Amino acid sequence: MTTQTTPLEIRLTDPYALKVSTAGGTPVLEVDTLTLSTKLSGRLLLNGIDIGARQQFFQGNILETPDLTVSSDGTTISLAVAGEAGCALTLIFADGHYVFAPASIDLTAGTDTVPQINYVYIDYTTKLLTVSTTTFPHTGQYIPVAKVIVQSAVQVAAQGALMVTSHAELITLAGRGHLSHINEWIHQNHSAWHSGVAQTLTITPQGAAPDNVDFATTAGIAFQIHSETLPVLDTAAGEHVHVVNDFTTPYTEVTDLNALLTDSANVAMNGRYFNLVIWASVSEDEDDCHLFLNLPSGSYVKQSDALADVSGYTNFSIPDAYRGAAILISRLTLRHRAAAGGTWTSIRETDLRGSIPNVIAGGGTQAITTEFADSTFRLFDETDPTKMLAFQLAGITAATLRTLTVQDAGLLRKYFIAGTSPLLALSNSALVTCLMPSALPSVIASENSEYSFDFSLSVS
Repeated sequence: MTTQTTPLEIRLTDPYALKVSTAGGTPVLEVDTLTLSTKLSGRLLLNGIDIGARQQFFQGNILETPDLTVSSDGTTISLAVAGEAGCALTLIFADGHYVFAPASIDLTAGTDTVPQINYVYIDYTTKLLTVSTTTFPHTGQYIPVAKVIVQSAVQVAAQGALMVTSHAELITLAGRGHLSHINEWIHQNHSAWHSGVAQTLTITPQGAAPDNVDFATTAGIAFQIHSETLPVLDTAAGEHVHVVNDFTTPYTEVTDLNALLTDSANVAMNGRYFNLVIWASVSEDEDDCHLFLNLPSGSYVKQSDALADVSGYTNFSIPDAYRGAAILISRLTLRHRAAAGGTWTSIRETDLRGSIPNVIAGGGTQAITTEFADSTFRLFDETDPTKMLAFQLAGITAATLRTLTVQDAGLLRKYFIAGTSPLLALSNSALVTCLMPSALPSVIASENSEYSFDFSLSVS
């Protein structure tokens, strides 16, 4: 037995010059010297693994990048499908590869006011372009090619289709493959919470000093593309919370939430109600998983307003740089009071696990209401919210607007016309009852007498 020390070269000069067949004559291996291709029949084993069986992953795909062109002659709308530079495409079905020559198909037109969706695919049985106006098939083998939305043929001829989306699941692209694009798309979506990461808020009184406000989560699992493990995170154990939108120092770190007494606009929240949102980064290494916190853009005097977040102050967003690698954990509704150096109360701890940032209630800009029912509109004192003022408009004539004009003075001053029912005339002839002085001067002798005095409005 000798050892080959130089490369073994086999030269083939004729098409299929090398053919290996079974005893019965069935081809097993053929080499085509014209197309520089090799055809293998049967199974291909690599380290005992059937490589051919793994090709099922690619069924229903196109090997190359298809070129899609929608055109209209003003009467008929068509979609042309071809490979790069007009070449053929390679279709991958369960029983092998097929060559697809450039082809076109007529689409169903819509109208200029009611566009029509066309679902274009290649049927396995016919290997031809097929169009549906309802959906892609749900069963059987096929290759999706495109979804096209069109108006009338005349409109398409003038301005083109409203939308042409390639649905061809490409195997190879310039520099990257289909699987790489799938991964990229997944990373553009938010991470998904799977389990664990249960929250605990602990408020510990410190006598004359401010209460300690600690936040902790249990270990858990969240997904980027693959599942990642989040460790136990606890501020009482020294875990830092990164305050993303701190007005003075973004990403400032705190180990006690009692330090958070200004909102994202640097306005004090002392003695008020407010909402803090906590989220976490999801990293491959547990040491790189951290807690983050969003400050609100404002705070409330009333607990009910804070819980409902009536002004939309709560910030549920996660910065775009963390897209695909962070999850929401909690919204903490807290109350701060100045007593005993700083007393904190947890009003509600809302579980945000599984929520999508910027989609849940309160995460976006809210419409501003400028008209209110008199049964819901209230004014309250900023120091003592139990002191309130309400309005009742039931006495106004139907379909009538009355305007109350405030005078430029601390107290309203108006001439009083004597009579049995003292009235104060306001704009648009609106009338309100006045609370009169306990004793009127004797100078008022008739309804035509006038007397000037200071008074207050009585509202009940």
